[in-house]
Amino acid sequence: MMKRAEVKVHRTTCSPGARLLTLAGFALLLASARSLLAEPVPGSEAQGAGQETVPSQKYDGVTPGSATRNPLPSAPREGAYLVWTGFQMTASGSEVFLQTTRAITVEHTKSTRSTLVLRLQGCRIHMANNRRKIDTRFFATPVTSVVAKQRGKDIEVMIALREPTSVDERSQAGPDGTQFVVLGFPPGKAVAEPAAGHELASTSTGDEAVRR
Repeated sequence: MMKRAEVKVHRTTCSPGARLLTLAGFALLLASARSLLAEPVPGSEAQGAGQETVPSQKYDGVTPGSATRNPLPSAPREGAYLVWTGFQMTASGSEVFLQTTRAITVEHTKSTRSTLVLRLQGCRIHMANNRRKIDTRFFATPVTSVVAKQRGKDIEVMIALREPTSVDERSQAGPDGTQFVVLGFPPGKAVAEPAAGHELASTSTGDEAVRR
């Protein structure tokens, strides 16, 4: 999320000399506002489902090992639900992580040079946000995208790869009794970032704005 600066102009009666000073001050304020708008947001190396982002975009979601609670409305208490699909860069490479309301069984159904497919057994997708694709092309990772789809009583998670790679899988406890399935990847290559002015989709915690 970019910082915004608000500039207010008040009309007053003044001498020509004072008017010149006022215009100079306004020009200085405007230059400062443009600088703020152009300033990248630091530390935004993570992403959630539905965001088509570059590494400089702010991230407001959950990550494994953090006490941050899921910002989406709560899932039903009965049954297992996928409540967050995310990606983040790490010191050793990158991670794809899936937050569910409880521990589930994960089955690897397909593994090729360009695709990795997981099946989350007996689990349902909570809110349309988690069905949206995560675009990771602009990060230095073997992963180019992640998308989750409902397949009957199970969820199929498809991870597209730009190159053959190794994967380290682990489970990790999350806040409020949730569970993370974390897939670790080694460093990879990134494509060039989009030119200035490229439109970025923003994340919403509402079902209607499905970053998700």
